[in-house]
Amino acid sequence: MAEKRWEFELEGVRHTVELEHNIFSNKQSVRVDGRLLPADAIPQTMEGSRHAFCVDGHPCEVVIAPRGRKFDYDFLVGGVSSVPEKYMAEMAEAQSSEHVNSYRWAAVILFLAIGIGGNLINWYLAHAQGYYIELLAFLAPALALLAVYFIFSPKDFVAQYAGKFSLRTWVVIILALLLGLANNYAFSHGLY
Repeated sequence: MAEKRWEFELEGVRHTVELEHNIFSNKQSVRVDGRLLPADAIPQTMEGSRHAFCVDGHPCEVVIAPRGRKFDYDFLVGGVSSVPEKYMAEMAEAQSSEHVNSYRWAAVILFLAIGIGGNLINWYLAHAQGYYIELLAFLAPALALLAVYFIFSPKDFVAQYAGKFSLRTWVVIILALLLGLANNYAFSHGLY
């Protein structure tokens, strides 16, 4: 039997939601501030179940999602997860995953190859042929910077893989785009 309890505050009032889930019989019960939700209000499918209810006029939902032989439990208030441990569990699992780590290294190698190779190709074209490829001049240094970022910040790559972009990641992406624009400007004005 899995039991989960969430405590949250709405408009200065503390509330609790308790879930009991028998993983063998799939019997589920949800209590909101000690009151049991009616059993017919709990639709169940093979993809899991969603228990929707309102607390002080705010839409809430308990979500049970099967994941292999286990279940993930989440609690949403107004469509937003209020369960930080869910994010932490996803991060811990992704960080320990060889699959995610191999994706990180594949991205690093690909981005470095395009970044360094693209700039060398453009440099050669600009000096030997008298023209350059604008898209390559823009993308090459941006991708190279992102590759270096992924080398030195593996946890940020994992967070992105889990769908959680940090402020630092957005700053690096903006810097990469600015570097691409600067490189394109340098090529277009013959500074190389």
